[in-house]
Amino acid sequence: MMLEGALAGLKYYLVPDFKRLADPNMWIDAAGQVLFSLGVAFGGLMTLSSYNRFQNNCLRDALTIFCADTLTSFLSGCAIFAVLGFLSHESGEPIHDVVQAGSGLAFVAFPEAILRMPIPTFWSILFFFMLATLGADSVVAVLETVVIALAEKFPAIMPHRTSLLWGCCIVLFLLGLPMCTGVTRALITISSVFRDVLRYLLVFRHHRPAYTGSPCSTTTELAGPCL
Repeated sequence: MMLEGALAGLKYYLVPDFKRLADPNMWIDAAGQVLFSLGVAFGGLMTLSSYNRFQNNCLRDALTIFCADTLTSFLSGCAIFAVLGFLSHESGEPIHDVVQAGSGLAFVAFPEAILRMPIPTFWSILFFFMLATLGADSVVAVLETVVIALAEKFPAIMPHRTSLLWGCCIVLFLLGLPMCTGVTRALITISSVFRDVLRYLLVFRHHRPAYTGSPCSTTTELAGPCL
């Protein structure tokens, strides 16, 4: 917040542009960000919540996660746009030209801004260590979801859960190798589009009874008492 240009970045972040409300793409991006940030339709929430007691207060947990996620996202936005404002001030480019989505923000814009800060080596170590821990945390949830789903579908492999976990790690590693090639940006864009579409369909399908008044599914019947 003490960097030059940080206040301009915060102004760009906090002052709304009401004309964008008429843009449907803005609402699509916002919905995708909410689903991604909360982890909805990934399977991780249901997998991790399966370790709770049956009578656990799920409503309380959901509200707590929502509030914590909203606060964290807001504070992260403040930090990100403060740095982007600093980068805009240093480069002389408008903020909307400095802002980059996806990997460009994490691996291009931020490292460039860090290089312009005092003690860049120290901040670089902290920044990339943070990215590594965030990635490891995400992988744990993904692997747990896949392993538990396979183990419950095929109980015979439950005793070999460790081997299954290593197998999933190897498969995911091999699938991630194309992301290190020259077509990384295109692959990320394509996978993000299909990922968001599938999440929208899953969320709509799961909550369709609430929209149409149809009978609740077995999942809803089991989760009802916990709510």
